[in-house]
Amino acid sequence: MDRRHIQRRSRSDTAYQKKHPKGDPFKFRPVINMEDAWLKGLGIGLYWGEGNKANK
Repeated sequence: MDRRHIQRRSRSDTAYQKKHPKGDPFKFRPVINMEDAWLKGLGIGLYWGEGNKANK
């Protein structure tokens, strides 16, 4: 590895890459189709519409 100038990974990096072979699970995924976009908009609307329940 020293001859080829390859950087060594730590054990935690190796374990993380082994458990998540597709990459970071928290990475933002873009909306692929209109149905997913509609569901995302519906979810955002429900979240915003919840409001503050403290003031009645």
